[in-house]
Amino acid sequence: MDTYKEVEKIYKENPDKIKAIGISNWSVSYLERLLKHATVIPAINQIELHPSCTQTELVEFTKSKGIAVTAYSPLGSTGTPLARNEVVKKIAEKKGVSPYIVLISLWANLDQISVLSKSVTPERIRGKCSDSYLPVFCGGGFDTV
Repeated sequence: MDTYKEVEKIYKENPDKIKAIGISNWSVSYLERLLKHATVIPAINQIELHPSCTQTELVEFTKSKGIAVTAYSPLGSTGTPLARNEVVKKIAEKKGVSPYIVLISLWANLDQISVLSKSVTPERIRGKCSDSYLPVFCGGGFDTV
């Protein structure tokens, strides 16, 4: 909590340089404690989010407090294991897009959720970006599959 208080102080002292405060991997219990004492509500909570790690309670709680969610590791972490999942591959084939687009679009089409997808492999970057079609799912996330 002390670190967050210092960040709030820096934020207030530098309104021309700092537009928002974000947090990463804060659980519901940490957020509850923070919100009791914070004078500046965080703009965003960056959390791991993919079909194997949906964190539904945390997402709903965070959004209910007006804090946006950024999903990291939407492909299931190192090596993109979920892109090889048979269910994901079938959905991708049915929709005519790559498995990467299926996984990213699960979250990108939900209100107050943004997605960070990273890769160091040029082929994977092209594969994620080559389909400019993200509305594979129009809300509802993985539960609609």
